Amino acid sequence: RPDLPPRIQAALRDGRDRVERNLLLMSPLPHLDAELDDAATRGAALSGLASLVEQLGFPTAATRLRRALEERIPPMTPPPAHEPN
Repeated sequence: RPDLPPRIQAALRDGRDRVERNLLLMSPLPHLDAELDDAATRGAALSGLASLVEQLGFPTAATRLRRALEERIPPMTPPPAHEPN
């Protein structure tokens, strides 16, 4: 876009491949329903999943996944519905 400062244009141009890859990898997969607890119960090697995520270039996501697997944090529940008086 010509209305962006040259520094921003250069940064966008330089990061285009990474941005496109991230958009593809982060796009939702509506047909995929994966529950980590269910996978663990069935014997899936979830620690291997964290390693794979790291190898794909997402070290922060791999760290978060490892932490979630170690802590087994229960999923967040929505607040109770507000009932009118």
